[in-house]
Amino acid sequence: MATDNTGKGVLLKADPIANAYRDEIKAALSSAPRPPKLIGILSTSSAPSKFYAEFTKKQCEDLGVEFVLKKIGAAADPSLDEGEGVEDAIIEANNDDSIDGIMVGT
Repeated sequence: MATDNTGKGVLLKADPIANAYRDEIKAALSSAPRPPKLIGILSTSSAPSKFYAEFTKKQCEDLGVEFVLKKIGAAADPSLDEGEGVEDAIIEANNDDSIDGIMVGT
């Protein structure tokens, strides 16, 4: 007897797909003169944003990318506003020649 799968989703596991890209990135970085440096600017006290920043750090370390998390605003001090200092942090990171990428979590 055939099963009716109309309207049913298909479960795709991300790791087998992502591993091909991870391997490609690792291979490309192995011949780079230095590891790329990514700065994460976290300016919120939001638990999901903090979790995402830590997840990003772990993934970067696994790939060989240097990751620096800069906490500003409410992430650094609960008495500060959410998002406070983002513009200054972006300008500072943009002026740092050792930084290759910027991610902002607000």
